Amino acid sequence: MLSHHHQKRRHPPEYSLSQSLGNDDDDVFVLEPVGVEEDHVAADYKRVKKGTPLIIDHGSSLCRVGWSSEEDPRVSFPPIWTRSRSKKDSRIQYTGNDVLAMYPDKEVGKSSMEGGVVVQWDIEKHVLDHGFECLGIDTETVDHPVVMTEALCNPALSRAYMTELLFEGYGVPSVAYGIDSVFSQYQNLGRKGVGSVCVCLHHCHCDVGVLIVIVGLLCFYCCV
Repeated sequence: MLSHHHQKRRHPPEYSLSQSLGNDDDDVFVLEPVGVEEDHVAADYKRVKKGTPLIIDHGSSLCRVGWSSEEDPRVSFPPIWTRSRSKKDSRIQYTGNDVLAMYPDKEVGKSSMEGGVVVQWDIEKHVLDHGFECLGIDTETVDHPVVMTEALCNPALSRAYMTELLFEGYGVPSVAYGIDSVFSQYQNLGRKGVGSVCVCLHHCHCDVGVLIVIVGLLCFYCCV
C-alpha cells in the first residue's frame, strides 16, 4: 500500500554561470540562482492504459520513473530520504528532491544505495513510494508490470529483496530486471544491431563495465 508522507514541495535554486560586467573583472564568472521546475504529482493517471509497463531506471544518483509508452521519464529524483530536523515536526519525512528543497546547504539525506546496489531497504520503500506517487498512482496496489534497471552483477540477495518488496509490498503483477546500457543497445540498434558485435559501456557509481553483445545476445563470459 502506498504511503503518502510528502508535505508541500519546495525546491532549492539551481545555479548557472554568468560573466561579470565589471570593467576590471571581465574574466570573472559568478554563480546566479535560476529557477528549478518542481516535481509534481501527475493528474492524468486515470488516462494511462491498463497494463502499461512502468519503467524504473534506478541509479545511485538519480531514480527515473515513467511509462513505457512515453519517450521521457515523468520524474527524476535522487534516491534519498530524511526526517525533519525540527523537534516539533520530527514526524514529517522528505524524499528525493524534497530533501534538497528543505535542506539545500546540508548533506542530510540518507541514500538507499551504496556502490550501485540497494542496501537500505527501509529508505528504498520511501523512494518507491515517492516515484509511484509522482506518477499519480493512488491505488492500494500498483497494477502495472515493472521493468527496473539494476547494477551489473547485482547480488542475488539484493534482487530477491527487491522482488519481494515489489510483489508483497506493492502487488505488482510482474517484474523484469536489466542493465541500462543493454536496454539502450536494443532500443537504438534493435535485436541484431549493426554488424555482429556491439560493445556497451556500463557506468555504475565509480566502476565502468564493458559488455559484449554478439548478434543481439549478451555474452556474459566476455564482460569485464
